[in-house]
Amino acid sequence: DGKIDWLFWNLFEFGSDKKRTFTDMFETAYDAFEANSGVAQQYGNETNTADYTTAKFWGLGAWGADVKSGTEEERAAFIQESAEALGSGKYTRFKAQVYFDTYDANSNTGSII
Repeated sequence: DGKIDWLFWNLFEFGSDKKRTFTDMFETAYDAFEANSGVAQQYGNETNTADYTTAKFWGLGAWGADVKSGTEEERAAFIQESAEALGSGKYTRFKAQVYFDTYDANSNTGSII
């Protein structure tokens, strides 16, 4: 039908986001996609308008709590909060997630559980 069926974005707890809650980061993206649907947006020298709400399903393409984002307990709390938020039924467009469970020996980081 020529329409986009899925909208995915990534979410990782690292860098300046280390002290943000899962809900804060998730809602920031979720609400921005809803608020910016049908609104002209400038990127470089181009202006485009996307209606993200036409995608039937939304999801997290990759997400996780980086091993350097806090203690094991803090990371566990971040993941527990995600389960509560995503299971709440509040985000009606949200249908899928891919937890990025890996460790990179080269950078000594990752989001392993």
